[in-house]
Amino acid sequence: MLSDTGFVVTQIKGGFVADFNRSNTANLPAIHFAGGSSGTVRDVVIGSAVGYSGNALRGVQIEVGCDVTLDNVDASLCTTPIVDSSGGTAKIRNCAGYKTRNRGTGTMPTGGSVIITHGLGAAPNSIVVTPKADPLVRYFVPTANITATSFIVACNAGPGSAWDFFWEASTASAA
Repeated sequence: MLSDTGFVVTQIKGGFVADFNRSNTANLPAIHFAGGSSGTVRDVVIGSAVGYSGNALRGVQIEVGCDVTLDNVDASLCTTPIVDSSGGTAKIRNCAGYKTRNRGTGTMPTGGSVIITHGLGAAPNSIVVTPKADPLVRYFVPTANITATSFIVACNAGPGSAWDFFWEASTASAA
């Protein structure tokens, strides 16, 4: 495990990070940024050690206030690939096992609100809703209902009939 605490700049380029702790009862991440640290992890695979069948439970953990860039990091073998608690300061791109952009379709029922499960690695900071036809009502995404797993699309009044829409969401990490 690499743990970077304090105001240190860490650079990791290329290679393989393995979990050699067979029990890992503390559920420690393979790479951990905390305490305002910063750094870049690029072109790295996080997985199991040679001769050990288990994988790291957590790949990379980024705490509040850390300015970290992850680029082309494959943590998809980990139970929890990437935990981004940076508050929007981390930049995460092209990382297997961590989705920063997603899109789909939804249907607004006559009741006037619908929950969308976005499938992103963190709560989105950008959500775009595009009706397939004029819904004849105002629609919006209440910011209080945006979570790490879902968001709500709501209407100012119950629509007379159901209507379909496209949605697209991305996290601050997608920058």
